[in-house]
Amino acid sequence: MSSASAFVEFARAVREADVSFLLTSRGLPEWSVHNRRCGDVVIQHGRCGAGMVADGTIGQPGVLVFVMQSTLDRHAVTLNGVPVARHGIAVLPPGSRFVFANAVPHSWISLTLPLAMLTPAQVDRLAGRTRSATASLIQAEAETFAALLAQIDKGRSQAARDEAPSGDDAASPEQAHDAATAISQMLVEVIGAPGSRHVPAAPHHHLIVRRAFEQGRDATGPVPGLADLCVAAGVCERTLRRAFGAVYGMPPSRYLKLLQLNHVHASLLDPSARGRLVTDVLTSHGVTELGRFAAQYRTLFGELPSQTMRRLERSTG
Repeated sequence: MSSASAFVEFARAVREADVSFLLTSRGLPEWSVHNRRCGDVVIQHGRCGAGMVADGTIGQPGVLVFVMQSTLDRHAVTLNGVPVARHGIAVLPPGSRFVFANAVPHSWISLTLPLAMLTPAQVDRLAGRTRSATASLIQAEAETFAALLAQIDKGRSQAARDEAPSGDDAASPEQAHDAATAISQMLVEVIGAPGSRHVPAAPHHHLIVRRAFEQGRDATGPVPGLADLCVAAGVCERTLRRAFGAVYGMPPSRYLKLLQLNHVHASLLDPSARGRLVTDVLTSHGVTELGRFAAQYRTLFGELPSQTMRRLERSTG
């Protein structure tokens, strides 16, 4: 499977958030997501094979989502324009908006906890982070972070045994509940530890980018122009460039080109495109220089638009 195909499967498999994914560089076919339920806690373990932007919202009411980069050894990931440190934990309450941008392959883990799992004392230790629809980052200590990952691994192993066909080693409901409780307790302890540092993750630059796309991103038509984004955000071009550089790690022109490339790729794989001309699909997305666009498309996805269309026809034929 190609890296682009693996990326598509990865994007379809991610759960627990309303999120859109943007492939930003060509990489290895090392994209994967595994979902496990340990009692009331949902554990996701993912692997990103290349540069990517994940832009979304925690749409589920009554849940907290925590995201950790489990193989990160440098500031290669940002949350809303804020660098995520090696032992960083992203806290995403209900309704919070987020943009994760990564430049290199890495692995990550997310935990989804119902707020009802937390005791009043645990909510107090989280210092109000459950009550505000604002993302934040926790810089944890190395030792406690490692202990949390070990506890999560235990929960994942137990959940995998529960899902095994034989069911011989399946946990009782009480054991699953105890495993989930242990994870939530450890998580609260790590976040509330005296040595953990809180970093807000809804900076000014992220708010500018949100305003720029307040009308949404139409995946079926041309991408907006730079001037349109400046008007929507209410800022000058220089300010918009700074905001895109902080949040996405690239200038607006590069982001808009990648957005167009990803939208075309998705359209070419849509079953409704079967029977259409490739040029019709490209021009519907505002592409005017077909040869140049095809070369850019091949650089990112490893094949020409016509080859993507042929893959669609073979899969639906």
